[in-house]
Amino acid sequence: MNCEKVQELFPELQDQPDRYPEAVKHLETCSSCKTLFHIFEGFSDDTSVLIDPEKRDMNFLNIQKKMKRHDKIVFTRRLSSVAAIFLLSIVTIFNINQSSTISIADISDDILYLQSESSMVPAVSMDQDDIIEYLAQYESIESLENLF
Repeated sequence: MNCEKVQELFPELQDQPDRYPEAVKHLETCSSCKTLFHIFEGFSDDTSVLIDPEKRDMNFLNIQKKMKRHDKIVFTRRLSSVAAIFLLSIVTIFNINQSSTISIADISDDILYLQSESSMVPAVSMDQDDIIEYLAQYESIESLENLF
């Protein structure tokens, strides 16, 4: 039985392990699935998962770096969009090219498109427990494996 099928059976394996002997055998031989199953059991039992403090701090810093990078990318895209619109407005107002006139209808939607949320993303104010809880709720189990 492959890893994907075993991981799909985690809820059933927790309640009725005797029903799926091939999956139990796979868990005994595959360390990755065994780790994920342990994490799954911890979350399903509503018990907290303990992470080494050094690793937890490192994971928290990595998540913050990625969030800051994402904010920079979003800001750069928005700034580029505003600059393009401003440049097009200047060209339209002063009509630099006298041979043809540019109207709004001639400008493609892609150039005029601005994202609806044009304000800056506020600074992240999540503590380590909130980040772990978010990942547990909204991310796949595979991405949580990298935290441990």
